[in-house]
Amino acid sequence: MSDMEKEARAEILGSRIALLFTMVSDLIEFRDLLEEVVSSSSSRASMAASMAPIFGAMGEDYEQVQMENRLYADRASSILNLINTLERSEQTRQEYIVSKAAKDKGREQLRQMFGGKL
Repeated sequence: MSDMEKEARAEILGSRIALLFTMVSDLIEFRDLLEEVVSSSSSRASMAASMAPIFGAMGEDYEQVQMENRLYADRASSILNLINTLERSEQTRQEYIVSKAAKDKGREQLRQMFGGKL
């Protein structure tokens, strides 16, 4: 793969990650629902195993029900982890901005005190 191809792929990846973070930030308001999905899907997956004879009598596959509910729980949990990571990184960025502004202000005050010779 040439350097130009790598660079083009990196640009595509960057734009897709930006799109992903935009979508994840739109899901923050649904955190409570995602937490419910994780909890209820985990419970249903556990319940499916205990109800295996009933599912079998009804002609259903309890393992499939169990697997589907585990998938729902895992996927919702992954989205919650992305939301938490996005919020933590945004908080870190904001703290850095505030810290940098305070340092810049301090440097400017020192410059003024010493007649701009720093």
